[in-house]
Amino acid sequence: EEEVGLRGAQTSAEHIKPDVVIVLDTAVAGDVPGIANIKYPLKLGQGPGLMLFDKRYFPNQKLVAALKNCAAHNDLPLQFSTMKTGATDGGRYNVMGGGRPVVALCLPTRYLHANSGMISKADYDALLTLIRGFLTTLTAEKVNAFSQFRQVD
Repeated sequence: EEEVGLRGAQTSAEHIKPDVVIVLDTAVAGDVPGIANIKYPLKLGQGPGLMLFDKRYFPNQKLVAALKNCAAHNDLPLQFSTMKTGATDGGRYNVMGGGRPVVALCLPTRYLHANSGMISKADYDALLTLIRGFLTTLTAEKVNAFSQFRQVD
C-alpha cells in the first residue's frame, strides 16, 4: 500500500514490531531515451538498487554496510539510487514504534507505473541471492548491533 500513504507499512510497524526491516520495491530504470541518468541512475542488468534515501526514508547505515559487504562477498552487482519525488515503505518504519532499522532494495524497472513494466531476470536473481545470503548470516547479535548507537567524539 505504498501508493496510498504507506498504510500497510504503518500497520506492520505498529503490530508486528519487526527487529529489522528490508523493504523490497521497484525503482525507475533510467536507461531509456528521454530519462535523465543523473535523476534515475539505475540500469537494467546491473543488479538491484540500494536506496540511499527517499523523501520519507533514510536507511540504517549499519544495514547499508552489511548489505554492501554481503554483495561484495558473494560477487553480486549492486547499484545505488536516491528518490527525491517518491517514497518506499521504509519511511514508515523510520518513525513508527520508536523507529526500526530499515533498508530498501529496489529492482530497476522500465516503464514503472505503466500498464506493463520490465525488469531484468539477472537483477531479480541477484536480489534474491543477496537477500538469501544476508538472511542466512543474520544472528541475534547482528540484529542488536543495528540498533546500537554511540556518540561520535
